[in-house]
Amino acid sequence: MRKVLPVGLTLMLAAVALPSTAQAGFIFGAGVGSNTVNIDENFDESDLGWKAFAGFRFIKFFGVEAQYIDTSLENDDFEVDLADFGVFGIGVLPVGDHFEFFGKVGYHQWDVDFEDLSLGESVSESEWDFGYGGGLAIVFGEHFGFRLEYEVFEVEDTDDVNMASASIDFRI
Repeated sequence: MRKVLPVGLTLMLAAVALPSTAQAGFIFGAGVGSNTVNIDENFDESDLGWKAFAGFRFIKFFGVEAQYIDTSLENDDFEVDLADFGVFGIGVLPVGDHFEFFGKVGYHQWDVDFEDLSLGESVSESEWDFGYGGGLAIVFGEHFGFRLEYEVFEVEDTDDVNMASASIDFRI
């Protein structure tokens, strides 16, 4: 523990001293990625989904972000439509002038429509749950960024729900 504290403080001070284009302000963006839903041995599918997000960075190290994700997945027996709205706190570590590592944690409201194609029965559920993620952003100038991100969402009665995405953003 005695070694961890000085190393952690040194890293925090170094991060504060790093030059960066990251500033406080609004951020808007959109992206596409691979959504994966694993319910049980009968449904473990991935497909293309899209997302849109908007947020505000209070300081260059912290902000909030809201996002919407939409995807549809299916196999021979089942179809799953997933819509997700989330609100997250974002922690940002700028590295130099063009890179940012970020992590996020928050809550999301998922809406799932699950249809058993062989029986013709469907179930719809909606609930707020926990979510988290992180990634790397590459910043171009003062207003544009490209980010790679991986997110994990808790969704009732599923084993895994996650998204790996690539997005562009605009910062003001």
